[in-house]
Amino acid sequence: MWVERSTRFPSLLLQRFPDTILAKKASTEESSPIFLDRDPDRFAYCLDFMRDNGKVHLPETVAKAALLDELKFFGFARFMEDQIDDQQSKRQAAIRIQDIIAASRKRIADRERELKERIGMEKLALHCFMRSLQTTFSTVSVQVDWNSGPFQGVYIADAYLREYCNNFGLELTECSDKSSYSNTIIINLKKQCT
Repeated sequence: MWVERSTRFPSLLLQRFPDTILAKKASTEESSPIFLDRDPDRFAYCLDFMRDNGKVHLPETVAKAALLDELKFFGFARFMEDQIDDQQSKRQAAIRIQDIIAASRKRIADRERELKERIGMEKLALHCFMRSLQTTFSTVSVQVDWNSGPFQGVYIADAYLREYCNNFGLELTECSDKSSYSNTIIINLKKQCT
């Protein structure tokens, strides 16, 4: 990174830190810009360190250890680690981690719910297929007890049921809604191949 001496480093600021690489380069290269092969984002916090008498408040994106390395590289011998405040960044990181965990848990719960629905619908489609094998008719009507047996509490997801029935060569023509006054649902199917 190239640093223009006149705009970035007033001589009074450099005089406060005479043992640093910046002060030494500024005194030897009067008119040319100073080239520093360092990260310009972290360098900005080194400037804050110089401007604010050794105090720096770091955001979440800058690690305290990285800034300490930069300060050592530039030759800042007189600094106290406790003057570099990374508490705000730690709080922000903790909040961000909590948000990531909460979002991940929600995605997992959603996927588990979807997987449970899919498994339930595949079991139901298999049940319908097995019932269709017991008849020679091209249409099949299957009653399922909603409150007991293997389908107790299974949410009927028509799209999944249609997909899985289709895999068994059955076309879902109608699926009655589960109602509060009935313990059964009726699934009407048509065999695709007889």
